[in-house]
Amino acid sequence: MLHDRAGLPRQPFHWPLEFPEVFAATRDEAGFHALIGNPPFMGGFKITGTVGTDYREYLVKYLARGKRGNADLCAYFFLRAGDIVREGGDAALIATNTIAQGDTREVGLEQLVAAGWTIPRAIPSRKWPGVASLEVAHIWLSRKIWLGEFLLDDTKVESITPFLTAKEVTLGKPYKLESNSKFSYEGSKVYGQGFVLEPKEASKLLEANPKNKDVILPYINAEDLNTRDDQSPSRYAINFFDWSLERAENYPECLDIVKQKVKPERQRLNEKGEFILRKPLPQKWWIYGEKRPALYARVKDISKVITIPYVSKYLICVWEPTNIIYSHMMGIVATDRNVFFTLLQNSFHGEWVNINGSTLETRLRYVLSDCFETFPFPEGMLDEENPKLAGLEAIGEGYYRHRQGIMTARQEGLTKTYNRFHNPAEGGADIARLRELHAAMDRAVAAAYGWSDLALGHDFHQTKQGLRYTISEAARREVLGRLLRLNHARHALELAAGLHDKGRKKGKATGKAAKAASGRMKPDAAVLATFNRQSPADNQAQTPVETGPVNPKNPGSAAFPAPVSSQQPRLFEVEPAGSLWQATAGADEVAWLGSVVTVREEGAAAADEESYILISQAEAGRGVAEKQGVATLSIGTPLGMRLLDRKVGDRVRFKGQDGQQLEFVVVRIGNKE
Repeated sequence: MLHDRAGLPRQPFHWPLEFPEVFAATRDEAGFHALIGNPPFMGGFKITGTVGTDYREYLVKYLARGKRGNADLCAYFFLRAGDIVREGGDAALIATNTIAQGDTREVGLEQLVAAGWTIPRAIPSRKWPGVASLEVAHIWLSRKIWLGEFLLDDTKVESITPFLTAKEVTLGKPYKLESNSKFSYEGSKVYGQGFVLEPKEASKLLEANPKNKDVILPYINAEDLNTRDDQSPSRYAINFFDWSLERAENYPECLDIVKQKVKPERQRLNEKGEFILRKPLPQKWWIYGEKRPALYARVKDISKVITIPYVSKYLICVWEPTNIIYSHMMGIVATDRNVFFTLLQNSFHGEWVNINGSTLETRLRYVLSDCFETFPFPEGMLDEENPKLAGLEAIGEGYYRHRQGIMTARQEGLTKTYNRFHNPAEGGADIARLRELHAAMDRAVAAAYGWSDLALGHDFHQTKQGLRYTISEAARREVLGRLLRLNHARHALELAAGLHDKGRKKGKATGKAAKAASGRMKPDAAVLATFNRQSPADNQAQTPVETGPVNPKNPGSAAFPAPVSSQQPRLFEVEPAGSLWQATAGADEVAWLGSVVTVREEGAAAADEESYILISQAEAGRGVAEKQGVATLSIGTPLGMRLLDRKVGDRVRFKGQDGQQLEFVVVRIGNKE
């Protein structure tokens, strides 16, 4: 007999025993005909701490088929529903509105759809009718070929994706780009409110001992970014960095506060007398839970960084100084270059965040891994000599100054400022000018991508987030399609260059140009090689990325890319006709089948032309030095990477191993006649 904690008998509900005709039936008859439910919601980060590691591992191993991620608990109930409803059956479930976002979507709805389920109807977000303040999604699922109408928010659509959007809006899942990861960091998680000081407390400690300035720093959180008119830190924090306790004892006034307010919380015990919190939180109670040493080491030599609150009504990017502590509720883009502000605050990135981020209630939740690390920036963003950047920097600087002036004059924070920005009844000249600057910024960013053909249609438009002054719905769909296509292209390049596989070997290079450009591309340089020169016609038809069979070595893993065939578009849909290469999919790598490309150093004679066939980093690692009688050049080299998207007459520039600036002209693509 089972008993609960109070010692009373417990009567468990055992599904197979209660419904043997469902669970013990033959294969064709097993499963419910229909299932209706309102599963519990619990953020993925809380599952282990609430129900234990064993239960979490059960969810991942047996329900999610090994698919890991910080998915909400309700996603696993969706997967369980998928297991116990028979072929031809249906299900209708309520979920948190994050069911279509981030890891929760990838673990839940994406796996169900991949297993053959259809979403014939969905309400992506609706206020919960009860007293709880939350937004929920209503989802209808069918385990059969659906021949009826598809209804999204009670509007007919062609079909519904796991993003709970119409099919034509979302073309596939973006990939993380290694070239972006070096810039993005999360703020410090202090793990003990006792570290945080009100201004009066900080002043008192500094007056008592001026030496305390070494460990008392301004502390900024997301609320400061959203609500304060100057976005300045409203509080301070004690920070002993990664010091030993002996060193921290040199600041006794501050250490006493941490000892009184943080140590008891960190060293709480369970019924067995064991520490409740993970190691080393109890043992090193005077140090932050997440110190982020890489972040602070990265920003020590620059004066400012871009901060983005993780939860806000709107996408907000703010410059902050580097001599402060950043809260864990914000993302930090570690750069002081104004061009980054322009490329992050514009509508293109805003729409990318809306579809790839998540929400908290009705507010936007920015997730670095899903929003920043997947975002494909324009070509040459990291090249400080790129002439396009000067204009982008100036536009972003002007926008930022004007926005700061509005907040200072009106004594309002960013949330209230953007409330005015998106309100058609707000006719103030300062807000109208901000809208003009925002539209100009969007047009400049479009030009930086080479997308001047886009009609952006700035106006007040009804969106999923409410009424917004933004680009039109048609432009939004086109922008998202192009950005996703570009993301897939960048990811394909990074795969081929070995940037996602640190174990690959460098290929050998021959010839003057190849030798000058030899060496593995650095992550930030890989972003320079992009596929931006697309004609309007090339961008009209956007095709979803196909996936092939499940990896037999790991059935729970994502599917391999599907092989290229004459019946489907080339892998990743990255190039218009006449490109240097096309891709095919092998069992575990991308192979690049390049044309012969001939280059000549700027100013050199025709006799100095050099011809190469581009090959993958994997082929170079196997020692492939020649194909069809032509020398090979790995696309893992700076020259090879830059040649991928070039046309005859294009010039490519890069620095050789000796630091010399080199320039080559693409003379010919294909064998010499």
